[in-house]
Amino acid sequence: ILHSFVRAGLRDPAMLQRLSQLAQGLEPGSLSAEDVTRVMGALTQARRKDKALLRHMGAAILAHGGEAYSPRQMGVVARALTEAGVQHQPVLTHLAAAMLRMEPWAFDVEAVALIVDAYARSNALDTALFGRLSTVLQQQDNAHFSLRKIGTIVKAYAHPEVEDGALLEKLAAVLQQMDSAVFATQDAVQDVSVILNAYAHSNCRQLALDLSATLT
Repeated sequence: ILHSFVRAGLRDPAMLQRLSQLAQGLEPGSLSAEDVTRVMGALTQARRKDKALLRHMGAAILAHGGEAYSPRQMGVVARALTEAGVQHQPVLTHLAAAMLRMEPWAFDVEAVALIVDAYARSNALDTALFGRLSTVLQQQDNAHFSLRKIGTIVKAYAHPEVEDGALLEKLAAVLQQMDSAVFATQDAVQDVSVILNAYAHSNCRQLALDLSATLT
C-alpha cells in the first residue's frame, strides 16, 4: 500500500506515518524480499527518513538468506538506508556476503552502479565486494554503460580504500569510444563534470588529464 500511495503522489505525512506503524506491526520473517524492497524504495522516492521503519525492514532482511534478494533489490535496500542516514552495518554485511556468492551473470551495470554508490556513501567500503563487482563491470559490454552510470561508478571506485586502476582505465576507454552525440545534451555537461572530478580525486590523474582533453 505504501509503495502504491507514493507512486501515485499521495504523500500526506499523517497517512504515511500510519502506514509505517502498520508495517512495523508485521513480523519481520513474514515479509518477502519484494515486500521489503517496495517499502524501502517508496521511502526513498518519498524522501522520507523513517528510521524506525527502515530498521524494521532491516530485521526482515536479516531474517532471510541474502540470496532471496536480486542485486537490484539489494541496491534499492542499500540506497534507502544511505539516503535516510541509517547506519545498518549488519544488513550491508549480510547483503555483501550474499553478493559474493552470486554468479557474475546475475548482475547488470545499473544494479552494480546502485550498489557501489550506496556502499561508498555509507562508507561500507568492503574491499572483497568492490573487487568482485569491479570484475563484473570489466566483463560488461561497453554498450551497457551510460554517462550517468559511469559517473556513479567512478565516484565510488575513486575512494582510496577500493580504488581500482584497471576498472577506471576500462571506463575511460568506454568514454573515449562513445558517440559525440552522447555529450551534446545539457545533462551530459553535469555528468562529464562529475566524471572528471572523480578521476581528478583518484590516483589516475593522467587519465583525468586525458579525459579532460577529450571530453571538454
